[in-house]
Amino acid sequence: MDFGFILALLFKQNPEAAVAYMRAMPQGEEYTEGLLMVLGALGQSEPKRALILAHDMATTREQRLIYSILFDQFARRDVPSALSYLELVPAGESRVNALRALATIWAGSDAASAINWAEHLGDATERAAALEATLITLSTHDPRRTLELAQQFLSGGPLDRILAASLKQLTADDPQAASQMVSRLPAGTVQIAAALDVARALAAQQPETAVSWLKTLPDGELQGLALNNVLDVWCAKNPQDAGQYVAQMSEGPGQDAAAGHLAQALAAANPPAAIHWAEGLESDSARNGAVVGVASAWARSEPEAATRWAGDLGADDPARAESMRSALSYWVLEDASAAGRFVQTLPEADRV
Repeated sequence: MDFGFILALLFKQNPEAAVAYMRAMPQGEEYTEGLLMVLGALGQSEPKRALILAHDMATTREQRLIYSILFDQFARRDVPSALSYLELVPAGESRVNALRALATIWAGSDAASAINWAEHLGDATERAAALEATLITLSTHDPRRTLELAQQFLSGGPLDRILAASLKQLTADDPQAASQMVSRLPAGTVQIAAALDVARALAAQQPETAVSWLKTLPDGELQGLALNNVLDVWCAKNPQDAGQYVAQMSEGPGQDAAAGHLAQALAAANPPAAIHWAEGLESDSARNGAVVGVASAWARSEPEAATRWAGDLGADDPARAESMRSALSYWVLEDASAAGRFVQTLPEADRV
């Protein structure tokens, strides 16, 4: 901090002396900090000279951030001049940094012109970087248009990042519109993340609409993950209705997983109510999953009570052993000695 303060003061009093000091300074963390400060300040009055110096002095990844700093300044003052300065930037990471900074500022004032410019850049890597920076800015106020343009111009990682950012914004603005887009996305991490966001947003408005929308998603894991997100929101708003929905689901792995998940949410707030709901499930497998979920969630706050409750389940209850193991693991963390004494009171079959 002292170094930065003194160097800034030196630059203010004698810019040439500050530049000369930086030229003679050995490489290191302070050199990088000083370089960004001195050349950034020099760029305010002598942009071309700052770029010429950066060409020779910025040799590491961190130091090449100077091009982001400089072109942010240039674009804020005058976009045409900033464009003309690009010829002084070496190809590679330095130029990509400059392009991203310029595109970001330009898109904030004239997105259409920035997109047209970025689209016609000759180098594929530079074109993708400039388009991504432009579209990420556009996504904050026009996510629908951004989604269209991204799929038209981008691919791979840049496309995924723009889709993710645009869908997050669209979900906040209009969950219904976002839900239609998510259902049409190709399978992958972008669809998964967007689907979970949309599920929660729709559930916050109307859980019944959210569970109906889930049917438009691919069968399997994604539907289950999205349903869990809906149930979390639904349970917080109306646990009775959430419980009734899960109880009326078709029997099978889907209901079993949902019952286990909802039981944890119910038990975190009200263990007795969660137990009552779990015991009322008609499907044996769903009930077993719910009982284990109750034990696990309850044990996070009251491990001894949860463990003893699990131990009191019928000896022939298929969920008893797993419920005890789950609850006991939390009790061991809280009080290993007490948990150990409890284990010694169990029948030999349970201790094994």
